[in-house]
Amino acid sequence: MKQNSFLQRKENNFLIYTGKEEKKILSNNSIINSYSPFFSIKNLGNKNQHSIYLKNFDSDVVEKVIQFFSNPEIKIIPTKFDQFYQLADLLKIDLLKIKIEKEMEKYINQENAINYYFIGLKLGSKFICDICFKLLLQNIHEIIENNIEKLVDPNFIQNFKTLKSIQISNPEQNGYDYYYDYDDYDSLENIKNKIQKKLNSKQKQNEILNWNFLNTFETNEDFEESFIQNFETPQILKETEFKTIREAFTEINGKFEEYQKKNKQIYELKAKLKNAQENQAITLQYQEDMAEKKLNEFFNEFSNENENESENENQDPNLLYDILDWMKKFPNNKIIREKGCFALEKFSQKIENQNQIQQNGTELIIQLMKKYQKNENLQQYSISILDNISMNSKKQKEFQEQISKFEGIELIIKSMINFPNNEKIIEHSNQLLLKNCINNEENKKKIEDLKGIDLIIQSMNNFPNNKIIQEKGWKFLLNLSNINFENKKITKQIKKPQGIQPIIFIMSNFPKNEKIQDYGFFFLNQIAFDNEENQTQFKESKVIKTIFETLKNFLKDENFQEKGFQILLNISNNKENQKEIKQLNGIEFILQSIQKFPQNPNLQQKFFIILWNVSFNNKNDKEKQLTNWKSQRIEIIIQILNKFLKEEIIEQGFIILETLSGGFKKKQFEKRKKKGTKIANLKGIEPIIKAMNKFPKNQFIQEKSLLLLININLDPKNGDEMHELKGNERILKAMNNFPNEESIQEKGCWILQIFFYDPKTRNETKKKKEIETILKAMNNFKDNRIIQKNGIGALMVIVLGSKENQNEIRKLNGIETIIKAMNKFKDNKDIQKNGIGALMHIILGSKENRNEIRKLNGIETIIKAMNNFKDNIIIQDYGCISLGNIVRKSKENQNEIRKLNGIETIIKAMNKFKDNKDIQKDCCATFINLCDENRDNRTKIKNLGGFQLVQQALNKFSQDGNFQKIAQEALDELQLQ
Repeated sequence: MKQNSFLQRKENNFLIYTGKEEKKILSNNSIINSYSPFFSIKNLGNKNQHSIYLKNFDSDVVEKVIQFFSNPEIKIIPTKFDQFYQLADLLKIDLLKIKIEKEMEKYINQENAINYYFIGLKLGSKFICDICFKLLLQNIHEIIENNIEKLVDPNFIQNFKTLKSIQISNPEQNGYDYYYDYDDYDSLENIKNKIQKKLNSKQKQNEILNWNFLNTFETNEDFEESFIQNFETPQILKETEFKTIREAFTEINGKFEEYQKKNKQIYELKAKLKNAQENQAITLQYQEDMAEKKLNEFFNEFSNENENESENENQDPNLLYDILDWMKKFPNNKIIREKGCFALEKFSQKIENQNQIQQNGTELIIQLMKKYQKNENLQQYSISILDNISMNSKKQKEFQEQISKFEGIELIIKSMINFPNNEKIIEHSNQLLLKNCINNEENKKKIEDLKGIDLIIQSMNNFPNNKIIQEKGWKFLLNLSNINFENKKITKQIKKPQGIQPIIFIMSNFPKNEKIQDYGFFFLNQIAFDNEENQTQFKESKVIKTIFETLKNFLKDENFQEKGFQILLNISNNKENQKEIKQLNGIEFILQSIQKFPQNPNLQQKFFIILWNVSFNNKNDKEKQLTNWKSQRIEIIIQILNKFLKEEIIEQGFIILETLSGGFKKKQFEKRKKKGTKIANLKGIEPIIKAMNKFPKNQFIQEKSLLLLININLDPKNGDEMHELKGNERILKAMNNFPNEESIQEKGCWILQIFFYDPKTRNETKKKKEIETILKAMNNFKDNRIIQKNGIGALMVIVLGSKENQNEIRKLNGIETIIKAMNKFKDNKDIQKNGIGALMHIILGSKENRNEIRKLNGIETIIKAMNNFKDNIIIQDYGCISLGNIVRKSKENQNEIRKLNGIETIIKAMNKFKDNKDIQKDCCATFINLCDENRDNRTKIKNLGGFQLVQQALNKFSQDGNFQKIAQEALDELQLQ
């Protein structure tokens, strides 16, 4: 952006207007000091003026300017409005721009509106232009005369074009209205000439014809000659003996008025006179005059603002036929035209008259609307008539066809455009457009093409307090969008971001109106659905606050709660909206709401999704949310899961419970253990097992269930309940149903390892199925480190103290699987530890097991593990025990260990962990088995210093009787020849 000249100087001077309080503020040293890096404030000698010097222009200037002008006491003098506005625009400080606009508004009046209008155009301030424009319209004819030079400005003309025409009121000509059309950009000279011509012309007075015109003829002969030339001889003359036509005419008039009071007689007379045209004495002029008279009487009677409904009940139903007839005969008579429409509007309010008006008057009304588009009264009466007769639901389709045939929809929309501030026109138009689009796709398309949607939204915005306009307008949009919401053009019109604010304003004005709130929820939901731009505006437009207010007002209405939850669900992915929901304590309210409708699964499911989005979807805020969660909330979630075993609810609920249980992070073991125990204490295990049982083929549910069970069972106390609920069966079922899903196999092996660590579950029965499932997972995913680690770990705890299971593993080729895993992942400490531990127990099962291990090079694998992880005390200890047990009564195995330098490995372990009693004891026991009837092994152990190590251990742990016994036996074995 190009900088304004007043910002290009090194030091810039701006004036501000200050009052008494500001003077005190500016004289305060702390205020001056806080702005000293950017401004210097000096008194100019005038009590109410100070000078501000902008010293530097950098990124901090914006912040300081905002702070300074945020003070409501600071006011700007009028002569500096444009400079400060440009400064605010340059620095993009909307707060300062708004403040300047508000200050400018105080100085705008009728006299200077035109000047401020062009200032607003120059600055690009729509706010100022709109204020000036409203003032200009109040006295537009004077503005045009006094400012004709400025009216050629294209921007000014463009604003006036929105009204289609400018209404010029000239009080010197008895208030008659003239219209000047600005549809084209005229030259200055043409504009002058046209306006001058309009102002100088004289309005022709409409003379109300009456019987006084007879006096204009000097003689009866003059009248008779004129009458004969223009009118037909009436039949009634034959029945009279009047000598002159004038006398007869007067008599006929009197009798006609008398007949008017008798309904049947007058219609019989009219029929008789119509059929006898040669003798008809009532002229068209007479009928026209009588029509005017009757309509004037009707108008005077019913236009009284203080009339009561009883007067309206006394309408003469037969007059309706006359009015329709008069309006067709005399379409150019302004009084008959306008007051006829007025009368029809009154008649159309009665149901019994609507059918007659629809059949005989619809085309007539629409033709008048088309011919007199600028006549506001006629448009108002006509649209009201059409609206009233459209209430006849039995004739709805026929009425829609009539409206469409005579271009009624186009004329209704034009009337809305021409008279946007006429509340009656807008009200009835909204209702008419609604009725014409119900079950009529052709009319919907026509309304859409004519930008009717925009007009409806505009009218709702213009009349926010009109309940009918709001209800019908929203119902119209609802009807249009409900069928055609996939139509992108309609969607774009309804979903405009600027449409959000009117909706919220209307909902706020009618907080207890069920229909308005219902429509509001519908449109907010559609606006928010899959539209990130609109979702972002929800916070700014206070939409979320309005949603919660509506939900609170209709807390007992299940339907409202469900719709409101749907909107919150759609917008809760947006980070700004998430913050807003938290700030409004939205989660607490939602919890309160779902407890009122515990049987509604849809409400519960939406709750879970909103809860996840708001509380846990933001990584940066997740930990904070987790710490703030109370047991009551978790308990509610578990209750919902127990009550609704519905797939979607279970999925969403498990996502939240997974997060609450600590997820799958290894480093947070204690936190996960604590959180898992909390879920278990709140009876959270049962819904997990139930869900696994009900949805065995749902991979997502099975996987989340396994993860939850892992965290819950990190505390061994929670295993009892899982055991009672046969949780191990559900785990095996999940693993067998999804044999090729790594994630499920990983978690399945892990939970089995944890589950069978408890002796109660481990030793109860033979675990053939478990062993088969674990080995299948390990063989299917040989490259998966986690599955190998957890699989071996599970096998290790399964064989603890169970010879049956130890031998079962051999029969299922499990020893080979374990050794292969250890060889593949030589550098993985956990796999080596679990592998040696598993082999250590399997060795105890039988001689066959020990031979199988030797054949599969298991002894070498164990020794390698010990050599690779010399510092790992567990691997060293398990390794020593395994080697000691595998050589029992097996000369072949004893020699194998010696050949593989296993004795050196054992000696190194004793040297490294001299203070560890377990390793020292286990190594001594291993020496006993290695030396049993094996002279070569004894010699090698002694040569490597093993004898001395055993002696040192014997002395070091002299207080342990069991240790002393084993160590002494080892020494005795080594001393043998």
